[in-house]
Parts: sequence; C-alpha cells; structure tokens
Amino acid sequence: MNLSNYSTTKLIWGQSTEPSCGLMKSPKSNNKIDGENDKDDIKHIGFFLGYSIPLGEGGFEGEGIGRFVIRLIEGLLYNEKNVIITVAVDSDNFYFINKAFKKILLYFSDRLVIQRFYGVEWLNMNVPVDAWVVPYIGMGLALQLKKPIIVCLHDLVYMHFEHMYSYESGFNEEYTFIVKKLVEKATKIVFNSYFIRDNEGLKFLKLPIEKTEVIRLAAPKQEYNSISLYDEDNFRSKYKLYNDYIVYPSAVRLHKNHDRLIEGFFKFKQSDEEAGTNLDLVLTHNYKNSPKEGEIKTILNKCKDINMRNSVIFLGKLPWDDLPLLYNYAVGTIIPTLFEGSCPFQILESLTVNTPVAMSDIEVVREVISNIDEFITFDPYSTEEIKRAIGSLWKINDLEIKKQKKAISNVMKRTWLDVAREYEILIDGVLNK
Repeated sequence: MNLSNYSTTKLIWGQSTEPSCGLMKSPKSNNKIDGENDKDDIKHIGFFLGYSIPLGEGGFEGEGIGRFVIRLIEGLLYNEKNVIITVAVDSDNFYFINKAFKKILLYFSDRLVIQRFYGVEWLNMNVPVDAWVVPYIGMGLALQLKKPIIVCLHDLVYMHFEHMYSYESGFNEEYTFIVKKLVEKATKIVFNSYFIRDNEGLKFLKLPIEKTEVIRLAAPKQEYNSISLYDEDNFRSKYKLYNDYIVYPSAVRLHKNHDRLIEGFFKFKQSDEEAGTNLDLVLTHNYKNSPKEGEIKTILNKCKDINMRNSVIFLGKLPWDDLPLLYNYAVGTIIPTLFEGSCPFQILESLTVNTPVAMSDIEVVREVISNIDEFITFDPYSTEEIKRAIGSLWKINDLEIKKQKKAISNVMKRTWLDVAREYEILIDGVLNK
C-alpha cells in the first residue's frame, strides 16, 4: 500500500464549540520566555494535524480529540516558559483549526504557531521541531515525519465490536495497517487508560510495555469556570427547553447507544413513575445521516403519542461555551455508551457543574472510579435498566449528588496542568534519548 498521501480519518463528529481558555488568568508578560534561558534550552514541540478530509465548522474543537489537543497545548504553554509549539495543519483544515486556537494565540502569540502545510516533506525541511506529538492514531501522513514522534492512541473501537463495525471491514483493515506502522515508528505510544493500553496496546498490537505510557485526562474545571453563565430563562428560550430535562451530550455513533436510550426513555415516560414529571430527553446531535438513523427513526415512528415523541429533542451542534450551561440546567446527565477509551468526558463535565450522572457500568469507568456504587449505573444493553436509571436520576437528592462527587473526588482534583506536566516528562525523556 502506498502511504505517501494517505491518512485515514473516518469521522461522524458531534458537538460544535468555541474553546474557552480557562487556564489563562495570568498577564501576558508571564508567558514570555525568561531572559536567562539560553536558546539551546528552548524546546520546539510540534503537534501534527494532517487529516485526509475536510472537518468543517466544529469538526475539530467540537470532538473529543480536538478538545484534548487544545487543552493539552494550553497546559504545556502555561507550565513551561521555555517551550515553543508549532501546530502543523493540512491546508484543507487550516481555517477552522486556526480559528479554534484564536483565544490561546492571544495569550501565547510568541510561543504558539499554527502552520499550514501542503506536504510533509516541506514540514521536515522548514519547521524546526525537536519532536512531534501525533494526537490521532489514524494520521498516516505522520509516517513521513523525520523527527521522533509520540503517538496518542485513544482507542480502536472497531476491534471491540467487530460485528457492529463489520460493514466497514475494508476501512478497518486499512486503518489497522496505518496504526501498526505508526506505533512501530513511534518512540512512545500514549494511552488514556490501562484498559486500552492492555487491550489495544499489549494484546492486539503486541507492543513492548516500555514503549507505552498511560496518562489520564482531567476535568475541565478552569475552562468551565471561565465561561459566563447567562440567565437560565434566556438559555432555555434560546434552545426551546421549557421542561425539566436529562441530557446526553454525544455524537450519534454505533457504540454510543442512542437507540436503546430513547427506548428506555419511552418506557420511563409510559410508567407510573413518570406521572406528572413532563421530563424531556435532550441530545446534542442529529440522528439524520448518522449510522443509527434507521434504528432511531423506527423507534420514534413506533411511538404514536406525539407529545412523548416530541419529548426527545435533538439540538444539533452547540457552541462550546453553551455546553456547560446545558449541563448546569439539566436534572441529570445520562451516559449509555457501550464503550469508551477512558473515563467518559460527560461524567467529569457534568459533575464540574454539580449535575448528577447515571452511566453505563463498563470496565474503563470502574478503572477510574473505585467507588462506583455511589453512582447510578446500569447495563447499557438493557432498556429496562436504562428506564430504572432515568427514574433514579429524576429522584436524586442533594446528598446523593455529594456522594457522587466524593466518590470521584480524586479524579476531579486532577487538572489539565497535571496532564500537561506528565506529557512534559514524557517529551523530555524522548528528547534525551
């Protein structure tokens, strides 16, 4: 297979956002490189964003990988005054990705460069980095980079659900080919959980353990604290959310389980428990043209009660700075996903604004949250259990919310500055080899 112009990036991406630089509260002068630093001490780090398809508005910063990149770069620049970061972006996506970094550029214009490129060889010749971070394992163009690379492997969801993703078998084979070549080339491969390191890294890819590193993600506390909360009535009017609601912020994908969630929600609406609640289910995507369109359309059409059917609300893409408000004014957040590569972002984001959660009982959650019994959990394959979880979420009280926060307190204490420090240590180790 010729890899010279090949980058595998298969996207069905959700939430749109405008990143909010929550970490940056220091004056700009604090971000200058200290005069005492010799030029030889300055580290030049590259982030490689070489996609093979146009992402469009919100297609980068609105997805988990985009938010991960923005938060990590922000933390690295804030922690280390002697680092210069170049974000290399393919020409088709330069406009939107450059726009996603505009607030960080205001703080770090002297140490952050968003560089458009048309070919990787040009980068090798003209962009003076010491090492590259490749934040998405599907970027085959990264195979052409000359400097050491650190690859982030968030998950290979298709290997866990071969039956579900079998229709993409040709794509999966090509993707696996790229993945194997990239991890072979990489100096280090970073995972967000031991579950993914052990399954994808050690078992599936047969990686030597010394090439692997586990660095957990963090709650977006500083970021959320920087977003201005506006009046609840105005927010509800903007999105026509006039009833109490539970929310599931996620793109519609095969393993995200929207169809069972809607079925479970309808069962709750038909139960005695629901009487008088007038509860809505709010989803931050649109099922049309999604891989679950057929299943969701069938479930909605089977519901003959128009009011009940209309209680399932697809908001579509939201601006990033409206997402904390969506959590904040919700009765609760429900996360029915069948699979995640790390602790689901929604758990951390929701509890950051004190909104309780109900979540799938999946292995990666148990790895991160040791006292999971304090949470509302359910079997994501059971619509009856989803119905029960919705009822429990509806009735949850302040004491139970405090118990949830206490059970995850160690995770919630972790910040993106902590994540960035662990990457700093990893990068230093790569540079000193």
